Amino acid sequence: MSESTEKFLLRYPYTTAGGQRIEELPLRRLAVRDMKRVMAANKDPANWDMPLIAAMVDLPVEDLDSMDLADYMVLTQRFQALSKLDDEPETVAES
Repeated sequence: MSESTEKFLLRYPYTTAGGQRIEELPLRRLAVRDMKRVMAANKDPANWDMPLIAAMVDLPVEDLDSMDLADYMVLTQRFQALSKLDDEPETVAES
């Protein structure tokens, strides 16, 4: 399994509190370890999206706070697309 090199180009670039200018973000598929980390820190599933999105783009959650809402909403859609199963897994019938 290889890491994705897909990029998300921000429509409204911004600067983080730490002074980093963000114009584009790498998108990577999440792994089970990402979900386990988020579940350990947040018991309520309603609070899982933002930390998982932050992991997907390799940013601290706090750095997402300054992102324009329009960019965040599109990024949320990309997160949902990347985190779903595209196809049903193949099953092998026993003979």
